[in-house]
Amino acid sequence: MAKKKAKKVVKKSKPVKRTKKSVVLKVSKPKVLKSKPIKDPVAYFGCMSACCQKGIKPKKITEIAHECKTNALVTKKKMSAEKLKDIKKLGSAFNEFKKVLTEHVKKY
Repeated sequence: MAKKKAKKVVKKSKPVKRTKKSVVLKVSKPKVLKSKPIKDPVAYFGCMSACCQKGIKPKKITEIAHECKTNALVTKKKMSAEKLKDIKKLGSAFNEFKKVLTEHVKKY
């Protein structure tokens, strides 16, 4: 009389498959770099000198400094535009001189 012992049935769980986490990359748009305006200290201090010689009584010095700072950049742009025009004129004059010189060389 052997008693049968009840066996405990242990269910084995299936091994859990672990998936790799996918790395999400953010696609960024290329950044537009803002160019800093070129400073022109000569024009700035020239403007400050001219304003101070006139007299700065109705305005504060900080207001005049701000005006000169903004005007110096505008003046710089105007000067560079004028220089570009002068360079183009010089180039056209050089081409004209070149044509005249080649004609003169052909004659002699």
